[in-house]
Amino acid sequence: MLLVFCVKNGFGRYPARIGLVETVSGGFAGWLCSGTKGDEVAVQHAVFSPDSKTVAVSYDDGSVRLWDVATRREIERFTADAGKAGPIAFSPDGRTVASARSDGTVLVWQARPLLDLDHLWSDLAGGDVEAAQRAIARLEASPQLSVPYLEKSLPPLPRSDARRLRQLLADLDSDTYTIRQKAYRELAKEGEGAEDQLRKVLENKPSAELRRRVLELLTTLEETRRDFSPDDVRVIRAVQVLETIGTAEARRVLKNLSEGMGGALRTREARAALRRLEK
Repeated sequence: MLLVFCVKNGFGRYPARIGLVETVSGGFAGWLCSGTKGDEVAVQHAVFSPDSKTVAVSYDDGSVRLWDVATRREIERFTADAGKAGPIAFSPDGRTVASARSDGTVLVWQARPLLDLDHLWSDLAGGDVEAAQRAIARLEASPQLSVPYLEKSLPPLPRSDARRLRQLLADLDSDTYTIRQKAYRELAKEGEGAEDQLRKVLENKPSAELRRRVLELLTTLEETRRDFSPDDVRVIRAVQVLETIGTAEARRVLKNLSEGMGGALRTREARAALRRLEK
């Protein structure tokens, strides 16, 4: 069992440091919040959830923030304009947080379940970076649930027909102009699905003309990747979660992703993650 405590900053300019102590040994278990400069909000109160997995902390700016004990990361933040947040308490089931305010009011917050997986999946694609980082922390803290969910939500993309691609690449080097142009258009439509094969052509020292056409196709493909869509951002963050978890099951999911469509973002990210894990 753990106890939570706060160390006040003597100058009152930066937030208190929030620490954890093991009750059995009395030993220091680590900082929950370091109180570093950049978040100049003083801590008021802190309390554990009934299952001891979360600590709720109230702050001078009126916010109440939930911290995951396992990862030492913020996972939820509630804000209000009605004065400073004072004493706080969880409901017996841990799903509700009550916060007394300096103006005499009491606000009640509905805390989402720690692993509302659909909501976390949505947060991974959002532009709210803080919400996305909290979602990442929650997913990383519960690999038994998050890894199967990510495997289902992020399947490998099917590869393009290899035989058809080989024929199109052969046609791209045809002596007949109309055949070359048709192959060029079809390969451009394939997009990321043709990337692996196009790069293999370059490795085999093609003719100068074929090399020029392949490079044009690859350059066009790269230009389409300059801006990440919300779905692209979610893919990158989801692969990051799997890499950080790094268990045999997470690696298996990454391996499956890496064997999908060669040029797809999820395939490239999974391959890069596996290379880093193998070091």
